Amino acid sequence: MRYILQCEDSIEGIFSAVYIAWELKYGHENTSIALWDVTEGQTPELFSEYIRVEPDSLKAEKVLRTMKRQCCPLVYERLFHAAYADAEDKADVIYRYIRLALKMGNKVLNHLSDATVVRMMELCRAVGNERHHYAGFLRFIEIPGNVLLARYEPKGRLTELLMPHFVDRFPEETFIIWDVRRNVAGFHIPGREYFFMELTPQEKAHLWEYTEERIDAENLWKTFVESISIKERENKKLQRNNIPLHFRTFMPEFQKEEEG
Repeated sequence: MRYILQCEDSIEGIFSAVYIAWELKYGHENTSIALWDVTEGQTPELFSEYIRVEPDSLKAEKVLRTMKRQCCPLVYERLFHAAYADAEDKADVIYRYIRLALKMGNKVLNHLSDATVVRMMELCRAVGNERHHYAGFLRFIEIPGNVLLARYEPKGRLTELLMPHFVDRFPEETFIIWDVRRNVAGFHIPGREYFFMELTPQEKAHLWEYTEERIDAENLWKTFVESISIKERENKKLQRNNIPLHFRTFMPEFQKEEEG
């Protein structure tokens, strides 16, 4: 019999499932972890029992505290980065990596003959590369109330990783980083801790309305970019290498002029 723990796609959800995997004592070789979104609608596997795990901050914190105490900061960091990746298998990879780390200690970092370790490095590299790109490509506009707003559609769940970077850059600014794909936003108000929340339909509509009011300003920016460019020296292939297409959705200089 195999046991498949189903969890929410979040830090609390994934690490709560890891805690339950140890608590149930069904045997690690017989247990795996999958995200709710991945397993919903799928045909259940034969000889498998599906167990739904609700997020529990206390259980997740116990797992993270154990890993922080027994492993080096790099192992701990990799667990977090993998949890933010856009990958269906990440929950199970994290679970198997934790098992290896508790057994091998920091040697797990260089245990490249193991498929789990290699997959963990791939997830972390993908998240790190995307975060690095958005740290440079994210575009802010000013909306009513002297608030800066940045919209983007990342592959991974990057908002929590990007907020510290932009808090350091704009400590005196009130700003919002809005993950349009997941409808989650990070908020920063000077002098306070930044926080995250899912937007209501009304809040989402207001933010879209504010951004539509910025069309004239965005067109001015596009005109400026076009005025300083030299068409004879344009290199579209190099542009795509430096700024891949999926980063350009909310970059005004890559949008077509509004008709009329």
